[in-house]
Amino acid sequence: MRALYRPHESKLGRIAFCIIGFFILSIGLVQAQTIEELKADLEKLSQKPGYSKDTIYLNKANDLGFMLAESNPDSAFVFLDKQIEMCQKANYKKGESEALKIFGNALQNKGDFAASIEYYKKSLAIAQSMPDDRLLPGILNNIGLVYFNLGNYAEALGNFFEAIKGAEQTGNLNVEGAALNNIAMIYFEQGKLEEAKTKYQEMLVIYGKMGNQGR
Repeated sequence: MRALYRPHESKLGRIAFCIIGFFILSIGLVQAQTIEELKADLEKLSQKPGYSKDTIYLNKANDLGFMLAESNPDSAFVFLDKQIEMCQKANYKKGESEALKIFGNALQNKGDFAASIEYYKKSLAIAQSMPDDRLLPGILNNIGLVYFNLGNYAEALGNFFEAIKGAEQTGNLNVEGAALNNIAMIYFEQGKLEEAKTKYQEMLVIYGKMGNQGR
């Protein structure tokens, strides 16, 4: 998860640059299906007994929540409230953590950064309690993006570097590339052009690895 969100007001330019790498890396993952296609799939799955505890259904519902968070945050809030509750009843911690993260994305899209951090922290706490730590890098990167948007570069960098560390350990090239891109943008804004160039070049290496994996 991916931390895509809409830029706001005076920060349009720099935030657009900040997320462009992550957008390129993520574009083909969830958006292979349209919102209507996901809704149709969920409708079919909901006909099966016990669907509300089926991880296939819950994962696909999170995919829909992700797309709604990007296109229509207000509708995403209603959908994700139910999705979080459904994951809780199913005791599906991974799905609950992911749904909370997506809720944070929707809040970022609305410009409510303080609330988005709270949802990301709830998502992070659940992810940290699980043996599978593959969710952690994406959540940390998202938290870093909030702090970046708030102009708190120290907190942003701390989270981005933690995201990279976790991404390297779990082989998550998507998040690793996104975090490197975000660090490069902070260094660029701080006038640290050589450091920014270094991180940008590291990001390109990751892009290259992802391209090779796709062949």
